Amino acid sequence: MRRLLATLFLLSAALLIVPAQAQDPGVLYDNGLPCPGYCHDAWQISGIYFVTDSLVVNTNVKVTGFDFWTWEYPGDRVLRVQWTISSDPFGGTVYASGLTLTHDMLLGLNEYGFDIDKVTVNGLAVDLPPGTYWITLQHATDALHDPIYWDENSGEDCHSPGCPSSAFDNQVGTIPSESFDIRGEQLPGSDDQKNSSPTSGLFWGPVLIGMAATLRRFVG
Repeated sequence: MRRLLATLFLLSAALLIVPAQAQDPGVLYDNGLPCPGYCHDAWQISGIYFVTDSLVVNTNVKVTGFDFWTWEYPGDRVLRVQWTISSDPFGGTVYASGLTLTHDMLLGLNEYGFDIDKVTVNGLAVDLPPGTYWITLQHATDALHDPIYWDENSGEDCHSPGCPSSAFDNQVGTIPSESFDIRGEQLPGSDDQKNSSPTSGLFWGPVLIGMAATLRRFVG
């Protein structure tokens, strides 16, 4: 019985002090739900038109991709989009940019007769410290050479600090925000990770001491 209790104690202690695994890549910033259901309007990101939206990150991160939702003519598909991540709307410090191939997935038809598609950009590696940034989309090209529109959701059901995004159209000025998310991972050494270790030690230390005391009572 004593040997069994000692073994259980050692196993429990080992589990408690195993370092936490790094989080899997996920959503860093979520600006809310796309149409359908929130079909307010949409803003062109092809031709001479382009749109920028703000996003906030609270730790050091690596952006690996993003998703945005579009209104498209039936049967159309976005092939590529030019994107920029910068410090200011339409300018400032440019952290990364590119004209990138996209993955386009049809979600459904809205009440205005447009296809609603989820457009995905992958393969990025953009390191950002905590702060507010702007993602700009323009020069979207498609299979049928029709206009492409970025879905306006006005921040409906957004879940991230700093949302809903502020947004601008280069021809109009201030507009409601669009539906998009930014994906990636938290970088090692960010503030959240540094702050978690002391807290974990303060919590688990008394727990281990209590377990040791209980074990001595049973086996002593």
